[in-house]
Amino acid sequence: MGPEGRVAIDVLHVLLGVATVWITYRLARRCRLGGWSWLAAALVALDPILLGQSAVVMTETAATFLVALAMLCLARTVESPTPRRAAESGVVLALASLCRPELLIWMVACVPLLLIVVETWPARLKVLGTLATAAVVVLSPWVARNQVQFGRPIVTTTHGGYTLLLGNNPAFYEYLWSGEWGSVWDAKELGPAWAADVERAGPAGELQADRRAYDEAWTNIRAEPGSFVYACLVRIGRLWALAPHQGSRLLRRGVAGWYLVEFVAAGMGLWVICRKKEDLCGVWPWGALLIACLTAVHAFYWSDMRMRAPLVVVIALAATSGISRYRRGGTDNKPGVDADDP
Repeated sequence: MGPEGRVAIDVLHVLLGVATVWITYRLARRCRLGGWSWLAAALVALDPILLGQSAVVMTETAATFLVALAMLCLARTVESPTPRRAAESGVVLALASLCRPELLIWMVACVPLLLIVVETWPARLKVLGTLATAAVVVLSPWVARNQVQFGRPIVTTTHGGYTLLLGNNPAFYEYLWSGEWGSVWDAKELGPAWAADVERAGPAGELQADRRAYDEAWTNIRAEPGSFVYACLVRIGRLWALAPHQGSRLLRRGVAGWYLVEFVAAGMGLWVICRKKEDLCGVWPWGALLIACLTAVHAFYWSDMRMRAPLVVVIALAATSGISRYRRGGTDNKPGVDADDP
């Protein structure tokens, strides 16, 4: 893209990062964290994963912003189930799905949750109808493009099969059983023939290559079910890892220390949130559902710790909740929205 394109991406990432920090502060105020809301914002602003990924051309920065904005929109929709707020939620959820395909599962999973948290059936139907319409409008250009390009109305991605195969192949299974602890598996071990075949396929053969990857991955799973189960556990562990596999010892220890403290604090916060029903305000259900959806997806598909970037805001809110209650000696605030958070 040239130097101008790189500068544009840098500026975009800075703007999205600042917006994500501000939305986190707003979400913390809605969680009745009061003056501690600045801590949640700071945890997001200084998060090692987000800082690292903001310097490269990847989707983590945009996905985290859209997830935070979607949580805010969903909380506002439940608070006041109007067509406008439902449409806002649908638009942002659809944009997040275009950014990261696994977030489409989160969007779909939000539907039954909306049926639970919205109180009356007329309001439920109005909210779900408006949200679905807005989401379809946003997703339709991508679906139409794929219909023209590939002859199929694809909603998600055309390389999901490769991502599934990447984490479910004999070479990776062998690495899990016999590889040295802490070593990094090279995707080239998947086989040069496969990589060359995919490259030769080009756009015309992209769907065929993707279907073949899915078939090969499921063949490997059926052939080695024990290795598949072990690989699922490894992928979940990597998604929630404390430290990256690569980097200097000082960097890895620093990142591990950061996340160890944050995870312990988040565990404290989640314990209190689950124990105190009045803490289940409009933010937490969507965050819990997001954690469940992304963890489930990456148990099957290739995973590493950068892929939990969209969860950073939820973790920061839970950690701040735990720290604030510890500092207050276990006292709790009542649920709802702070007076200065419209």
